[in-house]
Amino acid sequence: MAKESAKNASTTFSSRIYVMAAIFFAFAIISCTILFQAVYYPQVNNSARSQASNNAIYTIKEELLSINRNVLMIITGIGDPVSIVNVENSFANIDKQMADYESTDYRSEKEYERYLTAKEDVANLRAKINEYRYAIASLDIEEAKNVYTQQILVYQQSALEMFDAVIDNHRNYSLSQQERGRRVFYIATATMLAMLVIGEVAIFIIAKNAKKAQAELDRKAKQAEAADRKFKHSQEKINDIAYTNFLTGLKNRYALENDIGEKLANEQMNIAVFDMDNFRSINDIYGYDFGDEYLVMLAEKLNTDFSGFADIYNITGNEFCLVFKREISDTQAMRYAENVFAALSSVFSVANIGIQLPVTGCRYHYLPGECANLNALLLKIDNTIRNAKRNGGNSLQDVMGL
Repeated sequence: MAKESAKNASTTFSSRIYVMAAIFFAFAIISCTILFQAVYYPQVNNSARSQASNNAIYTIKEELLSINRNVLMIITGIGDPVSIVNVENSFANIDKQMADYESTDYRSEKEYERYLTAKEDVANLRAKINEYRYAIASLDIEEAKNVYTQQILVYQQSALEMFDAVIDNHRNYSLSQQERGRRVFYIATATMLAMLVIGEVAIFIIAKNAKKAQAELDRKAKQAEAADRKFKHSQEKINDIAYTNFLTGLKNRYALENDIGEKLANEQMNIAVFDMDNFRSINDIYGYDFGDEYLVMLAEKLNTDFSGFADIYNITGNEFCLVFKREISDTQAMRYAENVFAALSSVFSVANIGIQLPVTGCRYHYLPGECANLNALLLKIDNTIRNAKRNGGNSLQDVMGL
């Protein structure tokens, strides 16, 4: 009887052990499940959503840069009708990437506000390009550059800056979410350390995936740095284009405005402007390619002989401006202007044809405050040249100051 009672007690104890073990393992499994639901799954899910958002924004930036390149090719005449198609395809891809980005909710309110501003800039950029899509290729270089720099480039740069802000805000939001995930992870890990090996396995899995997620973030950070370098390089090229005459390689009127516009109120300077008389006859007789080659030769002559004494600008097709350096005296500047007049009036051989055109020029010893802005300065110079042309041209005049 006692033996039977002992056996029953043993059986009961064993049963209790099994029940407790079952409960323990069930608790361990439940804890692992809770750990998975609370830490692992959200991190993996958020990492995937974050990656999808970043991929969409990076692709949009690449397409904006592609649009900018194709528009520049159209303006410069390098591109062909395919460039317009490429622009349309880029906008179609931007629409798709925007839809992908908006379909995710893994973002902060501030990030989404920046995105909406960037989206509006993209819409404005598309509207401007559509407005000029057929006209821009037929505009002359100055008009096309004016359209590009004042109406297209503004929205493209603004959109890129806003998307950079979206990336920065998304990175900060992701870091905050990761920090929150890490806190939950540490609490769950501390709980699981008191349990069986299953907890350690779960921790190993989580750590492995966390490392993988961090590696992915590091890769995206490197991509962002590369994209930033590419954007800055693109900006430098855009600035070069905006301030350089496409044909002659000399600085243009925008560069002249940038260089002396703010100096007119406080500095004196010596300026000379030269306009080739009867230049249109060259194009009419020999063709525009011949006329372009003639202008290139004039620019090379000026750059070779006078760039040591003055900054040289090709402000219109056949009009050149020299701003003499500060160390050049007034007398020297006047003499150099005469030398420039003689150089431009000399014979140039273009395609084995000797070309010699008369030149009308003017010298201006500018004093501080004589003109409110560059437009007023050039208007005064143009009036002097125009009056000289009425009297036959082929002369070097002095602009009267105050």
